[in-house]
Amino acid sequence: MRSPKLIMPQQIRAYAPPIIGGVIAGGWDKGEWRTLNLDTLVQLWRLSETIQPAGKLDTRNTITATLAATAVIGDIATAVLTVPAGELWFIQALQVVSPAQTAAQGQIVTVNFRISSWPDDDGTSNAAGKLFWATAKGTVDVDTYWAEFHDIAPLFDVENLRPSLRLVGGDKITLYATLTAVNCTAALAATLTPYGYKATLQGV
Repeated sequence: MRSPKLIMPQQIRAYAPPIIGGVIAGGWDKGEWRTLNLDTLVQLWRLSETIQPAGKLDTRNTITATLAATAVIGDIATAVLTVPAGELWFIQALQVVSPAQTAAQGQIVTVNFRISSWPDDDGTSNAAGKLFWATAKGTVDVDTYWAEFHDIAPLFDVENLRPSLRLVGGDKITLYATLTAVNCTAALAATLTPYGYKATLQGV
């Protein structure tokens, strides 16, 4: 008679699996320990937020920073765009326009903006957040500048970013218009317009 085949016991791991903060579930998969943790869920929630627009961002959300007719070189005008409480915005582009000189007198208004949810790590410790452009932009002409946040944006300008700019209720964008070169003789206004959409807040 054929000898009975010996069945070897299945090896069982005797050591504890690694625990990475916020683990919800875990298990062995082909010799590797896999976990589902809170960070993963947050990313999934945020991805789901982008699927269904709940409103539009456009010229109806424009803000204006106006330098008075009495402004002198170095004066700064500001305007603040605030995301309403409970809302979630995904911005795909920001259009920033600086005004032209008055009557060919040589005024230059430079423009830039800060994003409150971005920690200001450029040494100025500004509570309004980090400046988007390293150098403010503007000439004697009417100038239109774009800060873009979408898949091919970095191909247009290396200062642009790939992901949409995600802002939640209370987040702010602050526009700065700075007078240079010549004192004002008439009011000069810079504008900032967000383009994108509102969504439903799912995660944290």
